[in-house]
Amino acid sequence: MHEQDTTRFFEAITILGEVFDAKLSTARCTAYFEILADYAWPIVEIALKRAMREQTFFPKPAELIELIEGPRKDEAEQAWTQLQEIVRDYGPEFPLACYEPAFAEAISIFAGDWVDACRRIEAISERYHEAAARAKQESIRAEREVRQQWLKEEEALHWAFIHAYHLAQGRQSCVSARIFPALDNYGAIAAAPPPLGIQRGRPPWFLSKDEVGEMIEVQGVIDGQQRLQA
Repeated sequence: MHEQDTTRFFEAITILGEVFDAKLSTARCTAYFEILADYAWPIVEIALKRAMREQTFFPKPAELIELIEGPRKDEAEQAWTQLQEIVRDYGPEFPLACYEPAFAEAISIFAGDWVDACRRIEAISERYHEAAARAKQESIRAEREVRQQWLKEEEALHWAFIHAYHLAQGRQSCVSARIFPALDNYGAIAAAPPPLGIQRGRPPWFLSKDEVGEMIEVQGVIDGQQRLQA
């Protein structure tokens, strides 16, 4: 959360206090805000509303964090694993069709588009292999240091995507389907060959021409609606 979220957080937690007949001082509300500040406001808001329905007593900060990170953390981890697999197996040469709103939104937040997401993930491995080859000629210690640096960078990238996925889950504007174009042989963005599809619980697959047409039609309607709203 950011400083501009303070007022609505205080209002929401005050309502939660009223529901559970809990006395909340300014200091207590501030402490809750600081503890939960690492999470986006939409996610915190959902957790506060869930607490009203699911808790028996006014929740401790750890209980709110559990509401935030429970199944959401599992979903985000699964999405990260799936993203790594499809980047490794296919890469930016194939366009991507996302049926899962949070997955598509997370890719946009994480890297902007599918091609840049691939580049961002692949760049770490490329840097590691180049540095490891040089370090191997120097010493075992140098090789170990290179690996430790690679693990740090990969972990940072991992948590960047997890955070993006959490933000995506908190957004109500996520569309139900999205097509990310691919990179052609000349380095430009291309719409063919047919996109890979991603759906929760299933591996990527090639879509038929009819399915691709339907996806493009859906995306065209979505884009048109967004232009009208703008």
